[in-house]
Amino acid sequence: VHVGFSCCSKTSRLNARMVYQKKSLEVNACAEKIREHTKTTLGDSVRVVVVLMEQNRSWCSKRMENALTVMENEDAGNVRYVVSSMPPDVIEPTGEMRIGKENEEDVRVASTSNLRTDDDDSNNDSKIHVALGAIRLKYERELDEDLKDPNKKAFIWVGDADSPALTHALLTIYSAMSEVSPFRTNYDVARYCAETNEIEARAIGTEACRRNVKKRSHAIERAKDSNIVGIVVGTLGVSGYLSVVSKLREMIESSGRTCYTVACGKPNPNKLANFPEIETFVLVACELCAL
Repeated sequence: VHVGFSCCSKTSRLNARMVYQKKSLEVNACAEKIREHTKTTLGDSVRVVVVLMEQNRSWCSKRMENALTVMENEDAGNVRYVVSSMPPDVIEPTGEMRIGKENEEDVRVASTSNLRTDDDDSNNDSKIHVALGAIRLKYERELDEDLKDPNKKAFIWVGDADSPALTHALLTIYSAMSEVSPFRTNYDVARYCAETNEIEARAIGTEACRRNVKKRSHAIERAKDSNIVGIVVGTLGVSGYLSVVSKLREMIESSGRTCYTVACGKPNPNKLANFPEIETFVLVACELCAL
């Protein structure tokens, strides 16, 4: 049983039951502020507004979706709203600590696309399912073109400013470079503060995340020149982690570099400092562990 915030990664051996905290939210007031922000700040070029609900407020995602749908109809559908759904309360194990050789090319760290949800309608071909860490998005296929246009969509975070999920979302959105990515946008991510009933045009931590994206790009360039690489095992429960480790070892060694596998519990700078000869570390863990 996992109580509190969760990354919702697939497990390899054990069933996981999620118990999320529930924080209050005035849904109608929040929806009205989102519509006001869309009209006054974002302008007429935005066609889709994606509302990202934090886990502790995702219990009212359906009510938020209904409230915004009413406003969408009142505005003659000039702007469409996509609200993230409630994360799953049960995660079933896949039994895949190591995935077969034939599936190794499809291995993705912390892939969450097959998690079961109580209102799962994945068989409905009219909707596209996207995961942003632990956040689930479902939207109509007719919105796909607008969501891939960075000039036509914007994001609004409904939740706490110090949430690790917000940090992960900002890093993902500001590092999205692919032309087909549904997260690429030319607008700042706004945040709705439930305590003050106001929307911050730019979420706290935006500039820090943009700096971290640049640092990450610099670290990738440095990794290209490294001769000794350490693979840090940051999880023992996420499905397929052994396949990721073995695939990484194969790739590193085939490039002529030396590779070490490091398992030291929860990694931190002090522990990794015991391996001064390693020039670059690669962390294998869930998406939020890297934060």
